[in-house]
Amino acid sequence: MTERTEGTPRRYDAVLASGGAFAGIRQLVAYLPFLGFAIAFATLALGLGERSLTIVYLSLMLAIARVLFARFPWPMGHTTRVTASVENGALVLQGESRRRVLPLSSLRSGMVVSLRSSGLARVALRGQWGQRTVVHLGDVDDARSLLGDMKLSARDRPAKFAFFFGLRVTVGADGVLMAWPLLRKRRFVPYSKIVALSNEPGTLLFRLVDGKRYEIMTTTSGRAIVLEHHAALVERIEDALAAYRARTEEPPLAALERGGRSALGWVKDLRALAETSGAGYRAASLPSDELWSVALDPAASEELRIGAGLALRPWLDEAGRVRLRAAAEASASPRLRVVLEAAADEPDDDSLSETIAEVAPPRRTMRR
Repeated sequence: MTERTEGTPRRYDAVLASGGAFAGIRQLVAYLPFLGFAIAFATLALGLGERSLTIVYLSLMLAIARVLFARFPWPMGHTTRVTASVENGALVLQGESRRRVLPLSSLRSGMVVSLRSSGLARVALRGQWGQRTVVHLGDVDDARSLLGDMKLSARDRPAKFAFFFGLRVTVGADGVLMAWPLLRKRRFVPYSKIVALSNEPGTLLFRLVDGKRYEIMTTTSGRAIVLEHHAALVERIEDALAAYRARTEEPPLAALERGGRSALGWVKDLRALAETSGAGYRAASLPSDELWSVALDPAASEELRIGAGLALRPWLDEAGRVRLRAAAEASASPRLRVVLEAAADEPDDDSLSETIAEVAPPRRTMRR
């Protein structure tokens, strides 16, 4: 991103990707088979069997053409270096010989995908009539910043994603809504309840403050375009969570509490939480200095101090282990002292959970 002076818009060094002469043909061929099969079923339902069979044959031919277009290296486009900026209510893409202006009012949505192989970030913009503009920027931070300038970021406009089996995911400024219209089922997860997000190809796992987990599957396909759509969803949620954490400025310390978890579940969940705290919003959710302040605070509850010690384990070097042992020795509570010492010295989750189970059994509620 280039320097920004007061009163001037931010300018981003970018690459504009153009679809080329065959892009429209490929998109048309991609949708025609589905349209053909739908018409064939409709004509069959109307009793026009011969015409239906003809349409099925034509749809099969189009499906074969679609495969050929995907397999062969057709001249699908070119790239142009541009400077991207938002000026006077429009996205301006200024190249050496060409200037392209997209009014912000004509844009419906914008998505970001991190391209790990190249280190770049792709911004895909869609217009009111489905037109697609693709811009590559230097990194994800620049891509998020550009979306923010266009008022298309997670803080400004909900983004909707569609996946297999009717799953619809809406990422808003306050949480994530998962809906299955065919099943008449939906689940809203507010950001205030999300501690961390684990991501694998086709699967999202939300770790919640009460120790519970909520998992959704977006796809079972290994196709690059489908996995890219999944990656765009993950990026959108991470961006929205980062914005939410920045606004609230309150790390989710409730995630450190044991709740109803078993000793082993508590240990493993906090290890996973710490190990996913390396980038994006996660670094802001449970920073190590906040964990240390809780672990060393005599006024904090025993459960929170133990949880903070467990969450610190993956980050502990020798100096950190000495520091955690010192906190244990300064405590008069036998339970806190034993668990913090074990957290400092015991690398194995199973052994540590056995120690916790012995000295800190789960709390039981009294029956009335």
